[in-house]
Amino acid sequence: MHNELTIEESQLFIHVPRRLRHVIVRGLKKPSDTHLNRTQFMTVMLLKENGTVPMHFLGSIIGMEKGSLTQVVDKLVDLGMVERNRDPEDRRLVLVQLSPEGRRFADEMQGNFNAHLRQVLEALDEDEVKDLIESLKSIQKIVEKIEENKGE
Repeated sequence: MHNELTIEESQLFIHVPRRLRHVIVRGLKKPSDTHLNRTQFMTVMLLKENGTVPMHFLGSIIGMEKGSLTQVVDKLVDLGMVERNRDPEDRRLVLVQLSPEGRRFADEMQGNFNAHLRQVLEALDEDEVKDLIESLKSIQKIVEKIEENKGE
């Protein structure tokens, strides 16, 4: 077990993700540049990634209680970004999915992000980009392992 981290090592967990996010997000179109607030924007992008999901699943990903999430989803329904329906097999479950307008918006935002990321990564050579991607994949696997163990 690696319980004895130096101060410098423990600071890596704080500073590296923050700096990486700052470098990548700087200059990117922000949710504030759209008609959605940050939580609404995140909800739309999570639905793009996950497809049709039950409300409770969406709440667990976003980290919101049912009442607060209901308000977010209500607003997104009013804006025509998402659709909410009962699960035909279990009427107790409420399913949320992107509407065609929400899908167009999410695809546009993803395209903007991809174009922006290509510009950011131009500062690196091909091997550095490959190393960065492999490192991120490694970190993702480690985080998933930590999450699995946390559930035990």
